Parts: sequence; structure tokens; C-alpha cells
Amino acid sequence: TRFFFTATSRSEETCFQTLFPVPLRAVLFDMDGTLSDSETLHWRAYSNVFKREFPSFPANPISRRYYNTNIGGRTKSYSVAQILPNLPPSEVSRICIELEKEFEGLARKDLKCLPGVKEVIYFHRFHCRCYVPNYQQLLQEVVCAGRQIALVTNAPPTEMAFSLACLDLSNCFDVRVAAGDAPQPKPHPAPYVEGLRRLGVRAKEAIAFEDSLAGVRSAVSAGLVTVGITTSQPAEELVRAGAAVAVADMADPRLRASMRLALREPPRT
Repeated sequence: TRFFFTATSRSEETCFQTLFPVPLRAVLFDMDGTLSDSETLHWRAYSNVFKREFPSFPANPISRRYYNTNIGGRTKSYSVAQILPNLPPSEVSRICIELEKEFEGLARKDLKCLPGVKEVIYFHRFHCRCYVPNYQQLLQEVVCAGRQIALVTNAPPTEMAFSLACLDLSNCFDVRVAAGDAPQPKPHPAPYVEGLRRLGVRAKEAIAFEDSLAGVRSAVSAGLVTVGITTSQPAEELVRAGAAVAVADMADPRLRASMRLALREPPRT
């Protein structure tokens, strides 16, 4: 059963409780579109590179809708090869490098964490207790007191490291899984299976945050309860892909309803 949370009623909490059969031990985060609205920058990078490199490409200028449908949440090599099936592998690799360079140029200026992200992750890693609204304090509790956090992304390791540095999150994750660390990329479950293996937890002891349809399908196929973040897809699409609930970001107060019951018992050791 899937739920959209619009209030914090007892009935909604009771419904969500069935999704947590054991105490929560870990939280797994996607990167692009989940920690930040970087999907907007990736879209701009694709648009700029394709206009420059392929001026006759039929979809130019690449719209956000085209990006979300055909590119978002997938690896660059997969996306470029699918969009341009006649492009030689050497050219696919070159375009991927150009896309990464274009993204980095945009990210240096415009990449910022989504609301609530740093409060959640900094509390876990550094135990910083600064004043934040009550709903962010609740989210902080998710990743402290023994809860591990992992990053699971389709981004290549260099881009992952660059983005985390821009966001001041370089040393904040217990586990990091990037492109190439699993046999298959998202939407295959392999990246999240690998994240769970490195964390040493079972899927039913963890929860994932994802913004793309490919990412939601990957996490759900790995057996994870998944929260959709609506930076790149509407809530209805994320839930249709398998997300248990869809919210705007980690500062969304509706998450209080969906998290409170999972925190009532300490994580098992």
C-alpha cells in the first residue's frame, strides 16, 4: 500500500508502521536531486553540451521534461548511448567527459543542499546541536544513536567527490557507492544491494531517499522502503514507481508522520 501524507493523523502513522517490521538501522541517500537540486544543473549541462556538440539533435534545446523522462537518474554513458545509438563508444566517452566538465562549471556557482539535508547529516557525523525547527530535529534523530548513513549514486566517483565537496558533505557518510561499485547501475537494484552489504544491514532495517524514477525502482527492487523527493518528478509518478511517500525535501514536516514510529525502538546490534 502507498500513501501520500497530508497530515499527521494516527491512522496514517498506523498504515506506515507496517512498512517497518524491525527497528530502523540505516538510511541510504541518493545524491543528485536528493541532497541537492543538482538535476537542474545536469539538465542545463546536457542542454549546453548537446547544442554545442550536436546542433541538429532533434530534441534541442533539451527540455526539462525530456531530461526527466530520458536521462535523469541514469548514468551518463547509458543515457548518451541510448539517445545517440549510432555514436561510437569513444565518442560516448568523450561526451560524458564534456558533460561532467559542464556540470562542474555550473555546480561551482549554483550547487546548494536542499532544505534539511545538512541538519540531518551533520548531526549524525559531527553531533552538532544547533537550533533547528522541530521537524528537522526529528530527522536528525533518524541518523544518530546508531543509525548509519550511506550515499548511493549513479554518478562516477570523480563527480560524486566533486559534488560532495561543493556541498560540504565530503566526510559525512559511513558508506559511499558510486558508478562502477556495483555490477549494474540504477534502475537495477545492485547499487542499493551493495550499499546494504557494506552497511551490514538488511533491506527491511533501512530506508532510502530518492528523486528519480530509476532510483526509486532501484531502491524498491532492493527491498527498501523508499521516500520520494519531488525535485524532478511529481509525487504521483514517484509513488507509481514504488515510493511509499513523496515529499518536497527532507525539511518537509509531513515526514514527521512517516518517521516517528520507526524511531521508537533502538537499532538492533
